[in-house]
Amino acid sequence: MSGIERAIRARILRDRELLREAAAAVLDAAAVTSSTPWRPDGNSVNSPGTYVAIAYQCFGDAEWMALTDPTLAEPLAAVFREAADEHEQHVDDDTGDHERCGGTVLSDCSCFVAVYLMAVHLLVKAGRIPTPE
Repeated sequence: MSGIERAIRARILRDRELLREAAAAVLDAAAVTSSTPWRPDGNSVNSPGTYVAIAYQCFGDAEWMALTDPTLAEPLAAVFREAADEHEQHVDDDTGDHERCGGTVLSDCSCFVAVYLMAVHLLVKAGRIPTPE
């Protein structure tokens, strides 16, 4: 196996692990948050009996924060885990061929792009990986 082939294989396996790490990150963050549901209230976000956050820029910020309350963690983690499982079960570790779409990951298979970008975004925000260059 050439150096390039080893690098591609390592990237394929790393992408799968990033998806699993993103699932863990959202669950870890949700586990230590205020109770839900979060509701926007003008420029603040409230949960039952308390303020969660105050959005100083605009009311839309509070609405956005409320949309992403911790009840989203479990279904979002499931999306990451399911993508990692799909990747593990149906992507050849050596070639990157994805049997479901017939394409090759990192080439003409775009099946994992959106979920991978979400995972990287969340892991950067959580401080678990550096910002990609």
